[in-house]
Amino acid sequence: MYSEYALRNFDSLDAYYTHVLTDEDITTFRDKLRRYSATSTFYAVFKRLKNQYDIFLTDPDHILTFRRLERFGVTKEEICSFADSVAEMVGDGEYFTVYNLREKGLSVSLDRLGFDDFFLTEILIEDSRFASQRVFGTTVLCKTEAANTFMMKEFLFALLSECESIDIDDFANMLKTDYGIPEAKISKIIELIRENPESYYYDEIMRTIYRDKGTFLSEFDD
Repeated sequence: MYSEYALRNFDSLDAYYTHVLTDEDITTFRDKLRRYSATSTFYAVFKRLKNQYDIFLTDPDHILTFRRLERFGVTKEEICSFADSVAEMVGDGEYFTVYNLREKGLSVSLDRLGFDDFFLTEILIEDSRFASQRVFGTTVLCKTEAANTFMMKEFLFALLSECESIDIDDFANMLKTDYGIPEAKISKIIELIRENPESYYYDEIMRTIYRDKGTFLSEFDD
């Protein structure tokens, strides 16, 4: 069994999993999960190494070591500088994606590596100044130190709070064009609204989200 091998050859399981995750510069995350996911120690080591920027997910299935990045002139100072630039660019409580910030003019020196926004998002996830949440397959972040995550509805309702009313299809398109969320599920948005009738109102015939039912009814006033 691998745990017996680990304890014979390493001082601890922590040291063994550190070796597993950093021995190869590029490795398949899925393979590691398949073999080691039964132990909480593996996840703890994985999280620690990511938080220290010793390893990175370049996409959902591949791990890259910092050692490999160093060969391309990357330093941890540069990585932290990227996170600092984002923290300076966004306001407290502001929701954003890397796509969204690029639209606002964000320039990233790490782009020379050729990775997409997933890699940069993973860096920001590990920074305590940002909370994160998956929204229809895309990671949305928020500048806050109050928690390390938030609910999908908090993000969606924050956007809706800026509208008296909005067509549901226009709202889904706004998520795509403004935040790079291409697969917003309209049925899920409607479900969240109906679960929170005190917050917003959705009319199925008009296919429109309203600030409240009173706003909907006001459309029929003389």
